[in-house]
Amino acid sequence: MFDDFIKIAENFSGVIFDLDGTILDSLGAWRDLGAKYLLRFGIVAEKNLDEILFNMSLREGAIFLKEKFSLPKTSDEIICEMNLMLEDAYKNEIALKRGALDALRFCEAKKMRVCAATAGERRLEEAALARCGALDFFEKIFTCGEENTSKSQPEIYLRAARFMALPPQKIIVVEDSREAAKVARDAGFATFLVQGEYEL
Repeated sequence: MFDDFIKIAENFSGVIFDLDGTILDSLGAWRDLGAKYLLRFGIVAEKNLDEILFNMSLREGAIFLKEKFSLPKTSDEIICEMNLMLEDAYKNEIALKRGALDALRFCEAKKMRVCAATAGERRLEEAALARCGALDFFEKIFTCGEENTSKSQPEIYLRAARFMALPPQKIIVVEDSREAAKVARDAGFATFLVQGEYEL
């Protein structure tokens, strides 16, 4: 997965990694969250539940589950309990994606600047990275929540670039989202999709 990244990364001075789905193999925890939560009430979810919930916020998903399945919980209680499930997954289960540690070690050996830009929660992702021995590879983790932005605009990548004191042309952004990669590319960054696609 990261073999092609390693081949081209030495042409750059810095890397901005996405975390969920790129460095951390965490998408399954999110994808299965609704179905696992419903099992607590003896409810087997329909097969397309993850697709329905995928584009919803946690609050929207909680309201949807409460109303559709008549759950005996408030939406706030559902959110709290689902957050605890996620926290447990990040602290105890979620691993690194195949090849991610090799990619991080390569960047360290080449003395590249390394940051992360994530839409996830710092405390969850740092817990998983620390458990997997990967946290110290990152100089700084930028989160959309703390930066009050989203990956539909390039600001989080540009702030990471300013922190690294590098122009976008010297940085490669590694993402699992084609839409986020396009945003970064339009802002002047080279991009690498973990599926193996690379674009200047």
